[in-house]
Amino acid sequence: MASVIELCKTNSLANVYLTFLRDKHRQQDRLRFRLYVERLSGILAYEMSKALTYETISIETPLAPTKGMRLKTTPVIAGVLRAALLMLEVFMDYFDHADSAFVTAYRKYKSDNTFDIVIDYLAAPPLEQRPLILVDPMIATGTTLIKVYERLIQNGKPSQVLIGGLIASEQGIRTLQQALPTAKIWTFAIDPELNPKAYIVPGLGDAGDLLYGPRK
Repeated sequence: MASVIELCKTNSLANVYLTFLRDKHRQQDRLRFRLYVERLSGILAYEMSKALTYETISIETPLAPTKGMRLKTTPVIAGVLRAALLMLEVFMDYFDHADSAFVTAYRKYKSDNTFDIVIDYLAAPPLEQRPLILVDPMIATGTTLIKVYERLIQNGKPSQVLIGGLIASEQGIRTLQQALPTAKIWTFAIDPELNPKAYIVPGLGDAGDLLYGPRK
């Protein structure tokens, strides 16, 4: 079963940043909201980097030869647009030789509040035997990430699947664990439930709207 790391279980500045993102009175400051999403994304990238494979290389400092490390295989980083666009940019800064995959996915609601996941654009490099890092701010039902993964692997089977989100729901985690049992999942908090429209509760609202403005 997919392993799960909940980063805010220990006290750190990540808890402070996440508290700001959740606060409906402070999250209207879009500049600071984006800043704290950037900071948490950087922490997430660092923590997820620990699961990748490295190799030792020889280098020379100005004073002497020594040993260093580099990634054995450069990863592919996929972000679910539009909400994950900022996270994707941060991850590309940390994994500066990585390739990117761009996927647009959205919920198409029906009259009974159920929905289908619609993917209408995907651009991705070859994935065969490369680590795949999937990022999305909110892991609600988990079905969006599963649909995105199913489309991505048409470009090859990755060697690892690493999933990162800011907040997840218990249901979303269970769904991912069942569908992608070999994946590894990182999130800052796991919230207990979803509302009738499948938004995470308590969550923080619609991450995409808070980052980029409301949709019509």
